[in-house]
Amino acid sequence: MTSGLLVLAAGLGSRFGGDKQIAGVGPNGEALIDYTLHDAVRIGFDPIVLVVRSDIRELVNAHLVSQGWDPERFLYAEQDRDTSAPARAKPWGTAHAIVSARQHLKAPFAVVNADDMYGPRSLETAAALLEQEWPPGVEHLVGFDWTQTLAPTGTVNRGVCEVDDEGWLVGIRETRGVDRSTALAPGTLVSMNLWGFSPEMVDRLADRLAQFISSRGHEPDAEYQIPDCVAELLASGEIRVRVEASSDQWIGVTHREDLSWAQARLAELVSEGTYPHRLNG
Repeated sequence: MTSGLLVLAAGLGSRFGGDKQIAGVGPNGEALIDYTLHDAVRIGFDPIVLVVRSDIRELVNAHLVSQGWDPERFLYAEQDRDTSAPARAKPWGTAHAIVSARQHLKAPFAVVNADDMYGPRSLETAAALLEQEWPPGVEHLVGFDWTQTLAPTGTVNRGVCEVDDEGWLVGIRETRGVDRSTALAPGTLVSMNLWGFSPEMVDRLADRLAQFISSRGHEPDAEYQIPDCVAELLASGEIRVRVEASSDQWIGVTHREDLSWAQARLAELVSEGTYPHRLNG
């Protein structure tokens, strides 16, 4: 296959209280990223690019080596050292994370969060979309039923999608504080940042990011997220986004209290044979 995978692993994990990108959830200390990488390698994504902060690059690499990964298997991009945005302690958001890896994104690629686990069928769906021929300007999203993406504790932020009857994204809005009491219709799809993008989308993201920084760069907490950019590009007619729904159950560690739930769910998947007891070895 000719499509790559971009793993977003530069977040601060402020609600979690640490580097949740490598928090142990598997029986041998595997993090969620290890299971995503396992699925990605099996499917054939290449290259696999990890977007990190410079201060955790060695920590992430050491974790992967400890789990039996060949460090030469992955490429890295350091979001905080990318010159398309001014330097600051807080990352500029997921749109900038993609732009920071643009030197590695010369072919279609899927995007995933390091601290979310999407399941094997979800990545297979993304891969199948990317391998098809599409007209210029068509991008892709694998969405999840919002009830399948709720953390067992606290609230989460989700990109709530409006999809037409033919499977095209009409609109997306970043919604904060989502929990079981949120008034969303049954079957509403949300984005978990499992996107499929063309190389041209990186240029669009870079252009919109520059505009965002020009207008809001003075705000210390301003972030430009992928759903925000996609919504703008949809509204302008520059892109269309094909949406496919995933039947997999999301697993994540938004809050530290979610760890025990994620560990129990991973134990079930290992017991069922979805994943081996040890991923590498």
